[in-house]
Amino acid sequence: MESDLPSDEIEASQWGGWLNRMIKSIRGQKGYIVPNEEMLMHWLKHYCGANDADIVVARERYKAMVRADADF
Repeated sequence: MESDLPSDEIEASQWGGWLNRMIKSIRGQKGYIVPNEEMLMHWLKHYCGANDADIVVARERYKAMVRADADF
């Protein structure tokens, strides 16, 4: 029986990365999020001590990096 699940750790990591770069909506919340971006912003704020102004700059830089990567 063939499964649609990843066959090993590397494939699972690639699949998880792909999935977390997709936009998602959250019930009861306006707009969309990108899980990778939100996790990075959460990490910067709660574990690196970034303030709200730092988060705004980091979010802009992250989006620019993603756009630049998509332009290849």
